[in-house]
Amino acid sequence: MSDPTQVDTRLNSHMVTPKFGILFGNKNKQAKGALWAGAMYFKNDQYFSGVIDVRDIYKDLEKIIGRYVDYSGDVIAYKGQEWNFIFGGSWIFNEHNNLSLEGGIYPRLQAVLSYNHSF
Repeated sequence: MSDPTQVDTRLNSHMVTPKFGILFGNKNKQAKGALWAGAMYFKNDQYFSGVIDVRDIYKDLEKIIGRYVDYSGDVIAYKGQEWNFIFGGSWIFNEHNNLSLEGGIYPRLQAVLSYNHSF
């Protein structure tokens, strides 16, 4: 529904994630894992505006509000929530498959789950 070409300004996003952790597993076996803890600094700032074709949402809306609707908004990290604590782990099943889970708490909540397959 949104078109990145409609963005009036650049999205300025900065992220730093210092982590400390431990690797475990047997060198003779492919399965290995890792656990870590750390922090994440995340800051972004952007103003955006554009037009939405309401038929992309629900075609009957056009009869009520017209075909196009203007939108605008700010994407700004809240002050005091730039930093948070993160905890995570990963498991390498074999040379091709890896699963990771990371969660962030206080004051900003976040969660990341990823599966990677290498060719």
